[in-house]
Amino acid sequence: ELLGNIEKCLQGFNTQAARLSQCVTESDFLSSLRNRVAVPGGTCAFDLPGYHAWQQRDADLRRKDILKWSEPLKILQDSVSLLMRLLRESGSPQRVVANQGQFQQALPQGRFQMMRLFIDESQEAHRCGVIDTRNDNRC
Repeated sequence: ELLGNIEKCLQGFNTQAARLSQCVTESDFLSSLRNRVAVPGGTCAFDLPGYHAWQQRDADLRRKDILKWSEPLKILQDSVSLLMRLLRESGSPQRVVANQGQFQQALPQGRFQMMRLFIDESQEAHRCGVIDTRNDNRC
């Protein structure tokens, strides 16, 4: 099953690599959005009347448009999902307790790829996972 999933993702990339951005470049509507979204105030109604008209359409029609535009990206989603699953399954879980609300552990240099936190939902806890590779703490 795993090899089949990897093969499917690889074949998808080989057949769709050129099409990943094609939906954006071929659509005048999406191209106009792409050109104006980076400009401060660029998505005003007078700059993009088509966008504002589209926003007033029925939610189901807008959803169908978004699904159609994002369809070429599905292979990317499938590949990233597979990679994340492999990373999650390759680790060895370790049960630890944060005494007085804090836990700290040095990780082996260059061997960690992902940290997963499972926090009891009944506890009021702030979820902060820090992977400190340059001695600067980040949450």
